[in-house]
Amino acid sequence: RDNKEEELIEKLEVVTVPSPSPKGLPVKQYAVQSQLPVYEWPDVGSGEYDVGVVASFGRLLSEALILKFPYGILNVHPSCLPRWRGPAPIIHTVLHGDTIAGVTIMQIRPKRFDVGPILKQETIPVPPKSTAKELEVVLSRLGANMLISVLKNLPESLKNGRQQPTEGVTHAPKISARTSCIKWEEQTSEEIFRLHRAIGSIIPLQTLWMDNTIKLLDLVEVNHSVLTDPKLTGQTVIPGSIIYHKQSQKLLVCCKVHFL
Repeated sequence: RDNKEEELIEKLEVVTVPSPSPKGLPVKQYAVQSQLPVYEWPDVGSGEYDVGVVASFGRLLSEALILKFPYGILNVHPSCLPRWRGPAPIIHTVLHGDTIAGVTIMQIRPKRFDVGPILKQETIPVPPKSTAKELEVVLSRLGANMLISVLKNLPESLKNGRQQPTEGVTHAPKISARTSCIKWEEQTSEEIFRLHRAIGSIIPLQTLWMDNTIKLLDLVEVNHSVLTDPKLTGQTVIPGSIIYHKQSQKLLVCCKVHFL
């Protein structure tokens, strides 16, 4: 839309899922601001279209709907499919400590999520200590550029699509408040930090203290000099117990391995 010398799309219409906010989701706000026709699912309008595109849509599309589009419906999925099929791929990428992330442009198939042929896939290294929110920004830009590339050569892209391999399938289910509950005796400090980077911006981590639920809004890593302090190494500490380290002025919590 911005490059008038190379117009790719003649007409664009938007469908968004319902939102509790009166303004709707950001995609609806952008559509209204850009004076694009916008519909709320399951209303998809009654016009004729060449191709559909979904991103983070989270709704199963019927075969009848898919067949309305001569070139089908594409999905921009922020994962290296078939790894992390499902609604929360970026969160699970960070949560499981993956060193590689990516975006897949695939064709939608009815009745099942994220199983269609791959038209384009690119990978990037996950920056060290990256949060899911930070990784989302990087992958959204990558996915947008990949989508434009596929649309520019759509018939050829569809012709060269490849089926997803049957090996390496993993799933990325939605997270819930239960996911944010820390289990000090089961989780290492590294696992807890990954959990914080994965979901902390959405759901703060929580734990129990004196039978009260406490939200942990921020965590700091304990450096090596603190961990090797004889005052810590010389005592047996139960996971979940708290120690105040006077020299570093840090409140330490014992995990399954090391301190937080």
